[in-house]
Amino acid sequence: MNTARFSNTAAAFLLGISLGAQAQTQTAPSETQAMPSASAAAAAPATPAEMPVATPAAAAPAAAASPAALASEPVSTLVSTPVRAPAPIAPAPVAPPTCAAATDGALDKDMDATMAQSRAADLGLQAKMYESAVLAWTDAVALCSGRAQDRAQNSLADAKKALGGVRQQLGAGDKCLAFQKNGADLQELARKALAERRWSDSALLFKKSATNWDLAAERCDGDARLTAQQRREQADLDGFNSENCAPIFEQARARTMKLRAMDQQAPREQKQEASQITETLWRSAIDKCKGSVQDIVKNNANSIARDRGTPWVAKYDPVPEAAAVEKAAAPAAKVAEAKASLPGAPLPTPAAVPEIDVMVGSALYVGKFVKDARSGSYSGNGRITWINGESYAGDMVQGKREGNGKYTWSDGRKYEGDWRDDKATGNGQLSYPNGNHYKGAVVDGVPLGQGTMSYASGDSFSGEFKAGNPEGKGTFRWKNSQQFDGDWSSVNHNANGTLKYPNRDVFVGTLTDGLPSGKGLLRYASGDIYEGQFNAGLPDGQGSYHWVNGASYSGDWKQGLKNGHGVMVAASGERVEGEFANDKALEAGK
Repeated sequence: MNTARFSNTAAAFLLGISLGAQAQTQTAPSETQAMPSASAAAAAPATPAEMPVATPAAAAPAAAASPAALASEPVSTLVSTPVRAPAPIAPAPVAPPTCAAATDGALDKDMDATMAQSRAADLGLQAKMYESAVLAWTDAVALCSGRAQDRAQNSLADAKKALGGVRQQLGAGDKCLAFQKNGADLQELARKALAERRWSDSALLFKKSATNWDLAAERCDGDARLTAQQRREQADLDGFNSENCAPIFEQARARTMKLRAMDQQAPREQKQEASQITETLWRSAIDKCKGSVQDIVKNNANSIARDRGTPWVAKYDPVPEAAAVEKAAAPAAKVAEAKASLPGAPLPTPAAVPEIDVMVGSALYVGKFVKDARSGSYSGNGRITWINGESYAGDMVQGKREGNGKYTWSDGRKYEGDWRDDKATGNGQLSYPNGNHYKGAVVDGVPLGQGTMSYASGDSFSGEFKAGNPEGKGTFRWKNSQQFDGDWSSVNHNANGTLKYPNRDVFVGTLTDGLPSGKGLLRYASGDIYEGQFNAGLPDGQGSYHWVNGASYSGDWKQGLKNGHGVMVAASGERVEGEFANDKALEAGK
């Protein structure tokens, strides 16, 4: 069956009932969510942040004569000589305003106003900020020409339009805003009830929301009135679908999941019957749904018919699926509970646990599970499939994964191993979509502790892991047979230990990004030895090289070559000290 077509259409209903009269476009989300309404809640006005006010700098006082200068003059001079006012300081020349400066200033004010509107700041504050932006863009239009002027004029028109909208909201009054907020809040509660499959509660809340939007339409003006009317129509539509469409839609969706989860080896006749039952459910929902949801229901029915390839014949389950399972499971659960309450009574054997096939919330349970009468959770062993495509096969205790099991995530990751308190914790194996494979200690689905990671490249690391990465003592083996033993860090890409090359060279020291870096010792397969500083795998800095024939060099190195000041001692004992460049002495030494 072409599951992609069903997934795309059903997912649209799961994330939204319809947009009604609202002229908006939504992308159909995935099947992972329950069926919320598509009506968007209006954001409640937020308390405006206190805006800092720039104050002009105070004028500097006139310079006074220093005490030292006054002390040096005779007293008579100080008394008889009139004090002259200091000469006025000529103001600094002010650069004439430019188009670029005006545009930058206007853009800053425009952005401030836009951000205030996006966070639903006080409407009075929004109006003041947009007024400031309009004045700034007006200045920019006057100062600019050509393309820059056209750009400023367009921005001025946008700022005026935004200012008009804010002023319109200000004139709508408190009652308009209050009813808008009530309508949006009730819609949010209705969507939550819908996601929790409380159909009646959801329908009632949508109806109350429609009433508040209707009152908002009476008290508001202009665009606010039009928006309120659209939201009222949407709330009416969502309320109808919650009460009439959602229950059968959910039943059809669950039946479709069961059809998709059928064993590939199941008989063809069994698959055909399951397909007919599923299509019947979808077609029964057509008359009970309105708006765009009705189109989704029709598309789902037609998709199943195309996948099956045979004409549709109405077919129903003899007993509603969920009811039949509950009737079968309840007696067994009660018997098991009664036996367990007897002193020394043994736990029920796996053979005594009934096979069930039931939707529990957004998950399909198939296997030997027993429902706890008090908590409503399930215990046992089997397979659980969620609507987002993830699945678990293994042990369950009181509704939690506990024991041993295999989990497959929607992104392609797979884990098989120990589970504790509903988390992949203990020892197990992880497979990643990129081809990497891990085996070892795991905490909440992440490698932590001792383990081995085999990379898709052919490299591997065995040792300590933290947060999913090699971190601590271990052995890293490259595909080319190169091997490192020591302390490894994936955080800062450093390591400290012994690196063995495929050609039998051995390095002892620090590595950065897998290459010798810093201080270390390299023992070549030929018997030569270099000890000193390294950079990017080569001698670089101060170091000494000892040839197997007895010759040696101590001094400066650059990218693996003698470069700088150094002392070269030949095997014969001849000594040369001086400057070297590109591995050669520049002049005769001592």
